[in-house]
Amino acid sequence: KKYLPEGPQYYPEDMVTDQPERLIVAELIREKVLQLTRDEVPHAVAVETDEMTTRPNGDVYIRATIYVERDSQKGIIIGAKGAMLKEIGALARKDIEALAEANRIAYEGMQALVQKQTEILSKSMQEIQATAQKMATSGNPAEAMTRQGELVQQGLQTAFNNMRELAEMAQKSQAEALAVSTKRAEQSIAEAKSLMKPAGK
Repeated sequence: KKYLPEGPQYYPEDMVTDQPERLIVAELIREKVLQLTRDEVPHAVAVETDEMTTRPNGDVYIRATIYVERDSQKGIIIGAKGAMLKEIGALARKDIEALAEANRIAYEGMQALVQKQTEILSKSMQEIQATAQKMATSGNPAEAMTRQGELVQQGLQTAFNNMRELAEMAQKSQAEALAVSTKRAEQSIAEAKSLMKPAGK
C-alpha cells in the first residue's frame, strides 16, 4: 500500500520502446564510447545521429556526432591514428546491424501476417457468398437447416485453424527477431567482459 497503484498499459506488450530509431542508434554508439573509454571520458558524453539512410544495396549508412565536455577528450575518443574511433564504430555497428535485422524480421513477419489475414478475409467473403446462393436455391426447409448447421461447424473449424495459423506466424516472427537480438546481446556482454579484464591477463 506504500507504492503507487499499477497504472493502465499504454503500449502493446510486444512494443519494446517508443523511442525513435535514431535515438536508439545514438545510445548504442554512446554505450560503446563509455565501454571503451571507461574512466577517461565522463558520462557527460553525448551522441547525435545526424544522418541515417538506407543505401541501394540495403546497407544502412549512419553519420553521427560525438559531443564531449572538453577538447582534451576528443583525442581520447579519436585515439592514436583514429583507432579508438574505429573500434567504437565497429562495435556499435554490430549492435545496430543486429537491431536492424531484428526489425526487418519483425516487419516482414507482420507483412506476412497482414497478407494472410487479407487472404483469409477474401476467402471467407467468397464462402459466405457461395453459401448464401446455395441457401437461396434450396427449397426444402429441413435440408436448409441441416446445411446451415454444417456450414456453421465448417466455419468455426476454419476460423480456429486460421487463428492458430496466424498465431504461429506471429510467434515465429517474434522468435526469430528475438533470437537475433539475444545473440547480439550475448556477444556484447562477452565484449564488455573482455574490456573489463586488466591488460596482460
